This record gives sequence, C-alpha cells and structure tokens, in this order.
Amino acid sequence: MEIIIGEDNKKRIDAFLANKTNLSRVTIQRLLEEEKVLVNGKRTKPSYRVRTGRYYNY
Repeated sequence: MEIIIGEDNKKRIDAFLANKTNLSRVTIQRLLEEEKVLVNGKRTKPSYRVRTGRYYNY
C-alpha cells in the first residue's frame, strides 16, 4: 500500500500509520526495523515526523 501525504501532519510515522491502519504502533515499529515500511523508498526510524509530499510504502 502507498500513502501520499497532502499536508504536514507532524505526527510520528509509527503513530500516523497505526491510525491509518488496524496495526498497533509496536507492529509498525517492527515493520520499520525490518524495512517493510519505507519513506520515499528509504529506511526510516519510528520517530520520523510525517511531512507533505512524502511517499509511505508498506
């Protein structure tokens, strides 16, 4: 699945994706560590802040 952000949200990516899916923050954090969630095709940390125009793939 791909999500494109239309406006700055400033939430942590783990909280943002947990809110957009039915997955827990812990699960999202694990997926980030396993590089199964990418921002613009690159690995990121759970503390990354969501920003406009970024592509979030999972």
